[in-house]
Amino acid sequence: MSAPSGKRDEFPAAVKTALAQRAGHCCSFPGCHAPTAGPSQEQHDAAANTGMACHIAAAASGPGARRFVPTMTKAERTDYHNGIWMCRTHGDLIDRDEVRFTIPLLKQWRVLAEKRAEIAQALGRFDPARFDLFRHEVEIARENLNETTIGEAFIDAGVPLFWRTAVAGAVRDYVFEIAQNALTHGGASAVRLLITPKTIQMFDDGAAFDPRTLPNLPKHRGGGMAVRALRGTLGDRLIISAHPRDGQNHYTVQYLRLQSDIVSETPCHLDFENDMSRRGVVEQHHLEKVAHCETIYILLPDFMSYSKAVDYGSNLAESFAGRQVLFVGQEVSQGVRDLLNLVPGSRFVSLVVGE
Repeated sequence: MSAPSGKRDEFPAAVKTALAQRAGHCCSFPGCHAPTAGPSQEQHDAAANTGMACHIAAAASGPGARRFVPTMTKAERTDYHNGIWMCRTHGDLIDRDEVRFTIPLLKQWRVLAEKRAEIAQALGRFDPARFDLFRHEVEIARENLNETTIGEAFIDAGVPLFWRTAVAGAVRDYVFEIAQNALTHGGASAVRLLITPKTIQMFDDGAAFDPRTLPNLPKHRGGGMAVRALRGTLGDRLIISAHPRDGQNHYTVQYLRLQSDIVSETPCHLDFENDMSRRGVVEQHHLEKVAHCETIYILLPDFMSYSKAVDYGSNLAESFAGRQVLFVGQEVSQGVRDLLNLVPGSRFVSLVVGE
């Protein structure tokens, strides 16, 4: 049975307690993590609670209640799975803006908050850079084309939290310039910004455009400056693409953090241990796999030795002469990295988070 307009279906005390405890008594807003429990200023033997149990699907219908689901029962609306624990500031924020903060987005936040509390309890710390982005989608038209629209979408999807602030800033500036170009110069009716766990994508129905050509324009054009800054910040850990898809322009940015990111996003990769013989020679069918690639990613094993680097380096230089080779690894010593960097046309790319 749906709640009458204006009548709120409140959480029972037990649900509020569970939400607070499972979030580690911290705010679930991405990047906030403010403690919501501590000593009372009024009573020396009491605790003060500054958090709040917020409804994901609205507690009541009425004007502005965009997240109200009329088919939900009272039991469903007051169930733990319809709640999320927030500090007062962000609890008020998500209640005031039910267009920006959608049901699917808030559900993802709660899952992450619980995982964060679980890891922090077990290990004493939480490294957000090892988690993926929240899936989030925003439509950008001329009416809402501004830096704030894109900036808030990035915050809500956890881009500054999971991809680091500097990376998020560079990608955000790039996305704004592409959206602005599509809407003001390309004649697009709208730009769809789609943030997935691994990538940031844009779609528009405007004139065909390749943003990778922007750095060739005069230096003081905003788009060119954004692309150059993006490459300068992410370097070889950046994959950007632009191509038609289903009658639309499709742009993708990916920040490489793990070897699995490369495997899933580009065919231009070879596995050092599986795609090469013991003599360090690349098998013919693997050479054919990357024949069209200008840049080839070589995925290295952890703890790679000097001996392997010497044996394989010369063969790789011969196999891929004239093309760029990026050696990708995590647990590789600086000496071995330096040795691989001597291979003509090659560079070592560290996927250690924070480097």
